[in-house]
Amino acid sequence: MNITWVKKLLGIPEAQAPITTAPAPMPSSQPLPKDPVWWHLVVLILDQPNVVEKVDIPLKEVADFLRANSRFDLKVTFLTFNDAHGYSGPYGTENRYDLHWSALPQKWIAKIPPCSAVLSLYKLNGKAPIHAGSTWSLTDGIEINGKKRTYAAIPTDLWFYNNQSYEGFHSRAAQICTHEIINTIQGKLESPPYNCGQLTGTPGDPAYKYESDRLADVQPGCYVALGQNED
Repeated sequence: MNITWVKKLLGIPEAQAPITTAPAPMPSSQPLPKDPVWWHLVVLILDQPNVVEKVDIPLKEVADFLRANSRFDLKVTFLTFNDAHGYSGPYGTENRYDLHWSALPQKWIAKIPPCSAVLSLYKLNGKAPIHAGSTWSLTDGIEINGKKRTYAAIPTDLWFYNNQSYEGFHSRAAQICTHEIINTIQGKLESPPYNCGQLTGTPGDPAYKYESDRLADVQPGCYVALGQNED
């Protein structure tokens, strides 16, 4: 598998925001790039999960999925933090929660390197989830090194975040991660200077087909532009 895993250990003792886009999309007449287009994902491992089951297995399947269904190749930097963090919420009358980047300690954010997107894998510890995962667009994204990045967060302690097969995926956790990571790609592509539009699938289709159809919407010109503006 052509995937770069960078591991670091630090800190020891579906609602996506709408984006306003410009009307002119990237041209689709360009050929696909010959080389893979790297999607550099920084993964924040929080709350001491079982790393093999909750992180490695799902993300390796995501990497395989992206390579099989797109020109993207996944480069992952892991940052592990074991101290406490806040939550976002409660939302609604049912007191539901997620983990917006603003609930992260600033000292953690300061350690995140330039990247394409940031993903927090965290535990809700008994709090009710608002979604299986959440993604924020560039408009509401996390600022790293003076530049906004798309941001996603997935709770890993919900019963359905497991490695049982699900709608074409070997791991349901991988399906959840795939959906949110594609959302981070969409969140960047929708924004200037790309203006590539949404990545859509057919509601009701099995998850594998739905997500692969979304990736099929990425036009050659958008791959080229992303490759020229990595991180």
